[in-house]
Amino acid sequence: MTDGVDPGAPSAAGPGGTAGPARAQQAKHDVSAALDLSSATWTRLRDKAGTEHGPVEYAFVRHTDGVTYVVLRSVPGGGTHEAGGHHRGRYDGRHDTEPGDGHAAPAPTVLVFTPSEWDAFLAGVRDGEFDRPPE
Repeated sequence: MTDGVDPGAPSAAGPGGTAGPARAQQAKHDVSAALDLSSATWTRLRDKAGTEHGPVEYAFVRHTDGVTYVVLRSVPGGGTHEAGGHHRGRYDGRHDTEPGDGHAAPAPTVLVFTPSEWDAFLAGVRDGEFDRPPE
């Protein structure tokens, strides 16, 4: 998923061969702030039947550092989706607007995951880490 260096991955930058937590957190913050979300293609999560479901969209966003990050965001407004799950409004990294309304709403919550974080999450899903216990 990546060609560049994952800021969430261990490096030789700190003691013991890994970046310190504060350094890694700052690096991730810097990357998150620099990601261009205005050109992201947001896709809404779907249930097993393929129906759009839940208040979350995701996108794969390539950064200038060569790394592709997984970005999740809360769905702004709830009613701004076309068939196919793509957001019709515009998100410029600061505000979300409805097409043609000219009014900016507060930015949705955006979570950025490094490739190593996303891989760890997917491994947990595959291992059943998030399965509901039997009733």
